[in-house]
Amino acid sequence: MKNRFFYVVWMTLIVSSVNAQDLSLYVGFSQTFMKDMKSMQDYVDLEIPVELKNTQRFPPYWQYGISMRWAISGKYKLGVYAFTTSTGGRATYEDYSGEFTFDQTLKCFGMSVHNEYTVYQVKNSEILVYLQTGYLANWLDLDYYLHLGDESDSQHESFRGSNYIFEGGAQYVIFFLNLGYSLMDDLAYKEIFLAT
Repeated sequence: MKNRFFYVVWMTLIVSSVNAQDLSLYVGFSQTFMKDMKSMQDYVDLEIPVELKNTQRFPPYWQYGISMRWAISGKYKLGVYAFTTSTGGRATYEDYSGEFTFDQTLKCFGMSVHNEYTVYQVKNSEILVYLQTGYLANWLDLDYYLHLGDESDSQHESFRGSNYIFEGGAQYVIFFLNLGYSLMDDLAYKEIFLAT
């Protein structure tokens, strides 16, 4: 996953050094609701006859991105954006007789068309709004591990999903520091793992 992302970054750097007017690298946090994945974790909690401890429940995690933009007019820019992030969940139980662990690991990679409009600009700072539409690929791994007495069992399942993304937000840029908030359409995350 990370190898693909860094390949895209290197190719983007090569192309942008020739053509792009604006190249940006992003590092931030990604927070997702993950309602379906939390429901799966709750279901496993109910099915296991002991009380599981949810040590991870899809926390915010690092998001890395790169964008190339070209100025169409004085205030409007058009470009492309690529990003990757991951998150996960873990439910576990352990005592003297054995242990049970249920891990859910989600990784995603997205590419989108980036539209940006500068609302206000003065010297080294600006306020802008943006809209991105594109494609999101997801990889979900489910791992079960049970150890009871002298016996143990494990199972691994992998799923792939894809969907379209729609994201809008606002940013405040001062010098090279970019502060902002974005919202991604919640519908993009519903039922993405039905097909393998």
